Amino acid sequence: MYERNGFLRKRLYRSESCEGCPLKKTCTKAQGEREITVSLKYHRYKQQARENSQ
Repeated sequence: MYERNGFLRKRLYRSESCEGCPLKKTCTKAQGEREITVSLKYHRYKQQARENSQ
């Protein structure tokens, strides 16, 4: 997902196939495949917090 200026804002991860996986019920409630969106800003803040706490 990109902002208007072209910089990456979020990353989207999607599984190829959950069919037959014994952990699907505990992993996701979605009818389709597992999909995760990760905020890059959140990761930067998290890294910064780790560095500040050391």
